[in-house]
Amino acid sequence: MSEALTYDVMGNIASLNRDATGAKVYNYYNSGSSNRLQSVSGLTTQNYEYDANGNATKDGLNGFSLSYNYLNLPATAVRTTGTAVSLLYTYDATGKKLAKNSNGTVRNYVDGIEYKPDGTTIDIIHTEEGIARNSGGTYSYEYNLSDHLGNVRVTFKLSPLPPYGLEVIQRDDYYAFGLRKTGSPNSNTNKYLYNGKELQEELGAYDYGARFYDPIVGRWNVVDPLAELSRRFSPYTYGNNNPIRFIDPDGMMTTDAGGNIYSDSVEDAQAMFRQLQSAFSSQNQDDPKKKKKEKAQTGSYSNTHASDKKYHGKGSEKRAQASGVRVAKKHDDPVVDTEWKPADNERQAFKDEDDRINTDEGGHNSDNNYNQRASPGKKYKEQDKKKSEEPDAFKTIKSLNPIDGLRVRPILPSDFKPHPAVTVGGVIMIIIGGVLFFAS
Repeated sequence: MSEALTYDVMGNIASLNRDATGAKVYNYYNSGSSNRLQSVSGLTTQNYEYDANGNATKDGLNGFSLSYNYLNLPATAVRTTGTAVSLLYTYDATGKKLAKNSNGTVRNYVDGIEYKPDGTTIDIIHTEEGIARNSGGTYSYEYNLSDHLGNVRVTFKLSPLPPYGLEVIQRDDYYAFGLRKTGSPNSNTNKYLYNGKELQEELGAYDYGARFYDPIVGRWNVVDPLAELSRRFSPYTYGNNNPIRFIDPDGMMTTDAGGNIYSDSVEDAQAMFRQLQSAFSSQNQDDPKKKKKEKAQTGSYSNTHASDKKYHGKGSEKRAQASGVRVAKKHDDPVVDTEWKPADNERQAFKDEDDRINTDEGGHNSDNNYNQRASPGKKYKEQDKKKSEEPDAFKTIKSLNPIDGLRVRPILPSDFKPHPAVTVGGVIMIIIGGVLFFAS
């Protein structure tokens, strides 16, 4: 098994020779200046045709006429010559395939479960190791052996007959660009083959999710949805023209077998970073309504129990209710009233909690509440008080009388506090209000 290829300056396949049977020459529109394939000598029976988005509307290899939805996913595929075929695909709003109708036979797809044509009987359930196949209500487990690229090479199961050994169901080999070369035995029951993707037998293409891939010509028939991130390659190129190392997990972004993304172009790397940065920013952008709701989620509360004792705490309203149930159960003292006050942040909520505790004589040691420890809010209030008592360095400097030859410049942060005054080489360094100044 061998494939020998040449490429044009755009990274499109210029010729392909399998098993030394003779090179098939690829012809492109605009006298070879386009990325859109027109024909392949010795393979195609007619020219490929495309819509304005670059989707192939006429498959020159098998004669299918295709239409696409707003996500540039195949909606219909029809062939009227030779063996007539009519395919209809249904997707949800995110582009996930829900159903395939092949000449009136419907197959439904729901989160890893595929249904038989009646729409109610499960056919197969996908597992991490392969599939569970339904046969009259009894499931048999089939397991896949895959290579480093996720290509399924062997499918086997446990034989139902003595001595119950392993039974190889199907064996498959592939050319580098994915064309399947079946081995022996070959039941054709497993349709998830190259890269573990489902083979669309009528089209001879693999469904990668975002688009279909044609392993016979080694190209996609639809433009890469993330083509702007890989401008070095043609938007129809598969696996950066290196299918031994790279795969395309979903039809959008090429990675190596370990899922790592590579680029040897500075522009590609910069574009990729901007794309990811934009996606991250949009996902993490604060929603004002959500932000307001989150602010209101923290606060302080006081639960009053039947004995007139209280329990003071910090947290959400739900936390206040849960705390009331817990304390009531512990002391057999039901809650009769809850008073909750929102806070702008966690620190303020702790300080409010400390204020509540100290309204009872004795604070957290009071006989009037069930609190057994002091609130962290006490520490926060002490920090705030200390900070307010610190002198303002710039006000201090401004109040000093001018000194001839004095140069003042802050060079360290306010929390840096070495010895108040140090003389180095005739330069006096002074700490005022936590800021380092020097004079010469």
